[in-house]
Amino acid sequence: MFRNALANAAIFFAVVSGFLIFSGDVTPTTLIPMALSVVGGAFGVSTYLVGNQPVLGRRLLVAALVSAALGLAGMILMRVVIEA
Repeated sequence: MFRNALANAAIFFAVVSGFLIFSGDVTPTTLIPMALSVVGGAFGVSTYLVGNQPVLGRRLLVAALVSAALGLAGMILMRVVIEA
């Protein structure tokens, strides 16, 4: 249950980042962190698709969380610190 919640958090950040990319609310400095969040969401979705392979699912979940966290931290850093 906790793994699903973590995967859903990565997917949520990916959906928000994807929406911001497609709506045009992206600058060249924030494109890379937003794209990294989208990659994290893809890893999050793939945790649901691996089925009964716990080792692969765990690795994908770690990749999803790391990508989503780096993307979120990068977006905050770019928006607040660099573009201010």
